[in-house]
Amino acid sequence: MVTRIVKMSFNKIDAEVFLEIFNEHRNQIRAAGGCTYLELWQTEEEHSTIFLPTANGRVKTS
Repeated sequence: MVTRIVKMSFNKIDAEVFLEIFNEHRNQIRAAGGCTYLELWQTEEEHSTIFLPTANGRVKTS
């Protein structure tokens, strides 16, 4: 399994909008084929920095 962590930085208003959209669609994202793990992390100091770790159980090999 491969875990990918995406770091996103937003201004305060855009972070709030992103969180609303993410929360509306988190079940569809989680249900996407191959997705085995989905979380959202925010830093305590700066809520406009968001980390999105996801895992995909399918790993392609050449």
